[in-house]
Amino acid sequence: MNQFENHVIINEPAGLNSLFTEHGVDLIQRYLGQTRQAIDIKQPVMTKYTEDTKYMNLRFPWIPEQVTCSGYRLGFKKNLGILPLIYTILEETDITLIALIRNPFDNISSWVNSFALLRKVPASILDILGMDYSIQYASTDSLAYLEQIREASDPAIRRCLLWSYIASIIDSNKNRIIVIRYEDLIRDPATVFSEKLGLSEWDLFDGYKLERSSKPPSSCNLPVVDKRNIETICGKWAVKLGYDV
Repeated sequence: MNQFENHVIINEPAGLNSLFTEHGVDLIQRYLGQTRQAIDIKQPVMTKYTEDTKYMNLRFPWIPEQVTCSGYRLGFKKNLGILPLIYTILEETDITLIALIRNPFDNISSWVNSFALLRKVPASILDILGMDYSIQYASTDSLAYLEQIREASDPAIRRCLLWSYIASIIDSNKNRIIVIRYEDLIRDPATVFSEKLGLSEWDLFDGYKLERSSKPPSSCNLPVVDKRNIETICGKWAVKLGYDV
């Protein structure tokens, strides 16, 4: 989205884990306000390298050059730690939430080598989310599900359970958040940005263009047993989100 004029998305901002210890939603709004102030006076903000954090998991100072007016859209990308906060954010703020979902076969396959957290048994459910502040917002059912993920000894099962947990939260809130399918985004990004976010290619910042991806699916190398686990554990939620499993 940073290719669009007057759209600024910070990739996994530094310091959120330590900031959101007690008052997650309040501090999300405070963080956004402070970040907007910095951008307004052309101070750099820290963001992760956006091409592939698997190979370069570093943050660097960035001054968003695509900002041309005071009414720009500002947001941030944060993964697991935000999940238990979704309901509270929807109830207590006017923040728009966007969920990017992906076919479980391809999504889980991409986690095998890139998601080190799921290759070992987490010491606690906090290790699954990576952000301890959000636990206090988790429902009893969510805490029980996270504990089930933690107790799974097989990393392949753990990956399936985590995907199902994420999918269940997205599905239960899908009428209140913007849900984008990864497959649609890479196949026809222009249509997705237009229909989901009201953006057109005319809104692109200088020098950028929307291109379809030719990247092949990740699931080609999944063992048969992993595919069966995905069908069994993730099938229910995959169907709810529009995937044939």
